[in-house]
Amino acid sequence: RRHWLDRVVQQLEPIYGELTARFNRLLRQRNQLWRNCKNSPKHDLDVLLDAFDAQMALVSTRIHRRRSRALKHLEPLASAWQRRLSSGQESLELNYLPGSVLEGEEDELTWRLLIQKQLSDQRVDEERLGVCKVGPHRDEVSFLLNGVQSRKFASAGQQRTLVLSLKLAELELVREMYN
Repeated sequence: RRHWLDRVVQQLEPIYGELTARFNRLLRQRNQLWRNCKNSPKHDLDVLLDAFDAQMALVSTRIHRRRSRALKHLEPLASAWQRRLSSGQESLELNYLPGSVLEGEEDELTWRLLIQKQLSDQRVDEERLGVCKVGPHRDEVSFLLNGVQSRKFASAGQQRTLVLSLKLAELELVREMYN
C-alpha cells in the first residue's frame, strides 16, 4: 500500500523520488552508524545522531506532507469509483497512518521538530533493537470498505474492486493534474 502511494506521488511530483532515495540513504547510513559506533564515546555518537536526526526529520516531513496531500486528493475520487463499481453498495475510505506522530496542520517546521524529537527519544530502543521506529518507512495506508478494514475482511471480489477503484482514481488525478 505504501509503495502504491509512492508511485502515485512520484507521478504527481517527480522530485519525490529524490526525497525517498535520500531518506533511504540516510536511514541506511544511520543504521550503519549504530552498528559501527557501539563502542564509541557516547558524546561523539550523540553528535553524529543529532546531525542524522535533523536531516531525517526534514526529509521525513516532506515525504509525509506529500503522501498526506496525495491521499486527500485521491480519497474522493476512489470513493466515487468504489460507489459506482459497487452500484452504491460500498463506501471507501483511505486513511494515512504516518510512521511518526504528527500533530496539527501540515506545517513543515512543526512537523520537522516533532519528528526530530521522536527520533531523539527513541534512541535507547533503537540501540537495543537495531531499527529506527520513526519515519516514513513505517507509514501505512488503511483502506476501509463500509467502515471495515478491507485488508482483513474484504472478499476477493471486493479487493479486486477496491484495486480497480484506486487505479481509476489514480488515472483521474494524474489526468486532472496534467490538464
